[in-house]
Amino acid sequence: MQKTSPPSVTVDQQGAEQGVTDEAIASFADSGSPRYREVMQSLVRHLHSFARDVRLTTGEWEAAIGFLTSTGHITNRAAAYAVRRPGRPGLMQCATRVKPS
Repeated sequence: MQKTSPPSVTVDQQGAEQGVTDEAIASFADSGSPRYREVMQSLVRHLHSFARDVRLTTGEWEAAIGFLTSTGHITNRAAAYAVRRPGRPGLMQCATRVKPS
């Protein structure tokens, strides 16, 4: 699938988007655990970067949350499989192979 050209984003819009990211990162500043703060702030940076990269729409965000919510409502073996399902998005597989520094 070929990536389409992103829409033109104004400097003001870039600043507004970065402001949202900065606020979300700052919300973890007083986290009790330094490791929790590090992980969550990095997660925010990467998620926000992803959203900007693909110009994620509200509808797309809602569809993704709907998928995650429906997966969370499954209370049988299928739920465990859904969490570990290869390629969707493979985060568990990646996390189990990453070695802490």
